[in-house]
Amino acid sequence: KCLPQNATLVQPVLQFIVGRLSDPLTASGAAKAFEAVCSQAPHPSVAPLMRDAAFVNALVQRVSSLFGNMESGVMHSVVESLGRVLICVERQEMLSILQVLIAPFLTRLRELVSGAGGGFVKANEIMAVARCISLVGATVRFLECEQGGGGEGGGADSQHPVVLVLQTAWDALDASLVKFPGDPTLAEALCDVYLKGMKQAKTAAEGLLPALLTSLVNIYRGTRSAKCLEVAGTAVEIYGHNPATRNTFQMLLQEMNAVSFEVVQAQGLEAQPEILEAHFTMLTRYLIYSPEAILTSPGLPTVLQLAIAGVPLRHKDPLKAVLSFLVQIVNMQSPLFENHLASWFTANGLQLTTVLVLALADTADQEVTRMRMPLLLYALNSRFGSAYQGWLKDAITQASFSNEIIDHAVKEQFLKANLNVEHNKGRFQALVQDFADICRKTQTSDALLAYQLA
Repeated sequence: KCLPQNATLVQPVLQFIVGRLSDPLTASGAAKAFEAVCSQAPHPSVAPLMRDAAFVNALVQRVSSLFGNMESGVMHSVVESLGRVLICVERQEMLSILQVLIAPFLTRLRELVSGAGGGFVKANEIMAVARCISLVGATVRFLECEQGGGGEGGGADSQHPVVLVLQTAWDALDASLVKFPGDPTLAEALCDVYLKGMKQAKTAAEGLLPALLTSLVNIYRGTRSAKCLEVAGTAVEIYGHNPATRNTFQMLLQEMNAVSFEVVQAQGLEAQPEILEAHFTMLTRYLIYSPEAILTSPGLPTVLQLAIAGVPLRHKDPLKAVLSFLVQIVNMQSPLFENHLASWFTANGLQLTTVLVLALADTADQEVTRMRMPLLLYALNSRFGSAYQGWLKDAITQASFSNEIIDHAVKEQFLKANLNVEHNKGRFQALVQDFADICRKTQTSDALLAYQLA
């Protein structure tokens, strides 16, 4: 905190700290100090000193020379912190210094992934590969730079530092997949690199998208890692607005759907809650950022049926993801809704409403009954009006509730209350919450009396 007022101390302080990074007794504290000093790099009084390319280059060379002598977590922290310093240097000099920074761990990674795969693999070998891959991600973590002259029309901006790092490292990253297919540790590490790279480079890295998404599909097929779905969702969020990417993202969706469907069919919905949550979170991002890619996909009906199947889940997080997806579906703007979704709801609206009522009454987590479920039911009522009221009446009438107090009279009372408050969002959602509490015996049916007057 004192450094901005004593900026001339920054360079000697960093030099002193680097000298303590390889000592096991001081490394952890030194890494924290290094991070704290580097975090001040953008400060107006400190930034001019950090523009000294000769100093930054010497600093990076010292850090690079310690690769192999530093504990993994310490090296990761230091490399991340250097990104905050590098962004202060002029672009061309920064690109040159970046090559110095990544050289030692990319050299080591290429050594580890060379040769044929297969056979027995030692755990420490996998960890060494994962460490090198994670350092690629650490390098780009804080490289926040404006896009250069490239990156337009689907090309990669090779002058963007993140793109330079990814292009330089790509052969080694790809080779790690070939030599160690299906390893979950490497899958996590690679996905982390892809996420950080896309978030920092944004449209500058659009030219890398085909290779990145091909790699992502291969990782997901081999590992079933939920992290892959997060990467896919981030990709569609960043690049899905471009109409030229629609076919690319539709093909990606088909591939990711196919793997997720295989997992569900083989193991059941309850067995993989992380995948279900990540998959529907990805689908929601598709609806927001590239709706036509998902709405024109041949897999849409299967996705919607999977959503219905997911409503009775007792796991809170995947259920929240399913309901968020359904809210986005119901609120889809015209004419996309009429062109792609209206006929499905005509055929399946009653089934959806029935499983929602049963989940509300029994299986859904209480947080869901108070937040997501009322929101979805209100959206259905707003969109479909009398059709929804008909589905709700059939669902309520035919349902059997664990609380024996919910007889025909109470059901009629709830349905009347629903009509009375259907245009008042706050009261509608409160009614849904009260009905859930009545079903779960934490509230009496007297609570419905408050909704009998319009």
